[in-house]
Amino acid sequence: MRSTNEHNNSTVADFLESFFTHRTLLIRRLASGEITKRFYLEQCHDYFEVRALKPFRLPIKTFEEGMMNYQYHNTYAKYYKMLMDESYTATYAEIKAYEKKMDEHYLLKDQATLALLEIVSYKNVEAYYLEMRSERLTGKLFEIVFTDRPLAILHSMDVRIQRKLTLQGCFAEDAKKSLIDDYVNTKY
Repeated sequence: MRSTNEHNNSTVADFLESFFTHRTLLIRRLASGEITKRFYLEQCHDYFEVRALKPFRLPIKTFEEGMMNYQYHNTYAKYYKMLMDESYTATYAEIKAYEKKMDEHYLLKDQATLALLEIVSYKNVEAYYLEMRSERLTGKLFEIVFTDRPLAILHSMDVRIQRKLTLQGCFAEDAKKSLIDDYVNTKY
């Protein structure tokens, strides 16, 4: 999304309302089994592409702006991961370019996560490692739940975020099943 300086507040509010309506619909369809994780990710990607949207500039002003940034970067990180994994005719240089973009978006997603945690001052936040089917992700991937916002469930492997959550008393060391276990443990 272009910065709020380029839009009046009602336009930003209208945009965010539309974005969250679309996101909620996709989450419900995914949770009901109507769509797959891959289709969900493709629809998120298409939403941003069709509208030529970009994330809000930092510092974000609201929780909703932060969630939009998180969704944007998470979507594009996974999109570039899919390109890496499925580009059978891509050159080595193209694969490395996809990997670089994926890594950049994961880094920006973690910046959005930190901004969200700061906005709420680490209040009503729970975090924990996830019970994973993937050995590679076990003990690394953790879930962040904003307990007063039912659809605000984030994931990260960033040790800086984990340390900050621990220092704030929000991180439980015992692994738990994800609130969105099918999503987390399904490949796309």
